[in-house]
Amino acid sequence: MKRLLIPALMLMVLFVSGCASPTYVSGWKKIKVGMPRDEVAKTLGKPIVALPPVPVGVPSENDESPLPLFKERWMYGKEAPSVSEKTMFSLYFDIDGRLVSYRPPLEGPYKRMPSSDQKSSK
Repeated sequence: MKRLLIPALMLMVLFVSGCASPTYVSGWKKIKVGMPRDEVAKTLGKPIVALPPVPVGVPSENDESPLPLFKERWMYGKEAPSVSEKTMFSLYFDIDGRLVSYRPPLEGPYKRMPSSDQKSSK
């Protein structure tokens, strides 16, 4: 009986640990626009993809800033041969490292999780 108990317990531990949500899923509802990059990393863990800041627009004539706007993008999700925007959680940071927007995957089981657009409209 004891010989069966230990393997059964080990299988149970593996099963339970495999069913747990990844950190980025369980922490998703805790993130807020304006959070610094390091706080987001503590909440969600290390991103799978971190793209450097790129220009996303040029200021209008009325804008006081002479520089284009920049955003850094972090992506979370399961590692795969090809990372798809449709299946990844995406977060965008401004040039100062503050979270400016985020969205869940466009497809899959997490697509109904909140985005920055949904939270700001409440």
